[in-house]
Amino acid sequence: MRVYCYTLCYVVHYTVYSTRVTLYSALCTMYALYNIHYTVYSTRVTLYSALCTMYALYNIHYTVYSTRVTLYSALCTMYALYNIHYTSIQYKMFNVNLQKSLRYLTRYGIILGEVELWT
Repeated sequence: MRVYCYTLCYVVHYTVYSTRVTLYSALCTMYALYNIHYTVYSTRVTLYSALCTMYALYNIHYTVYSTRVTLYSALCTMYALYNIHYTSIQYKMFNVNLQKSLRYLTRYGIILGEVELWT
């Protein structure tokens, strides 16, 4: 009877122990799976934030580029307007000088013609 009691106690003790070991290993497996899931999730979040950062940098680059293009085209427009203005001034000066020259030639043309005759 004593051996039977020891055997029964040993079987119960071993069953409880193996059940605890099984539950503990299941808990460790769940923890490992959670860590894998968390690592995958944090990797995805990191990659997504890197993608968002790249997109933001691209937008900044594009904004800077378009601003430079806009400023360059404004500079070209200002240069063209300056050239038109300068050409207009030169044309007016040419007309004024031409009119002065014609007046001078018509006013003093006779004198110049007489001087040429004397020389």
